Amino acid sequence: MGEPVVGDRIDQYELLDLLARSGMASIFKAKDTADGQVVALKIPHIQFESDVVFFERFKREEIIGQKLDHPNICK
Repeated sequence: MGEPVVGDRIDQYELLDLLARSGMASIFKAKDTADGQVVALKIPHIQFESDVVFFERFKREEIIGQKLDHPNICK
């Protein structure tokens, strides 16, 4: 599988639009097909899939993001 693109489905998420792309990941507007909720989904680029250091950094970012609570921050 290559880099994800709009229209792809990853688990229960359907990728609707590419919102941003950086050197390490892409952020998509996605629809959770289980409950219909629209979410932001950050997906690391494929070249980082086997990088243990990157994975740990990505997991820390997720943990920090879950702690943030503000009306202008997307969960």
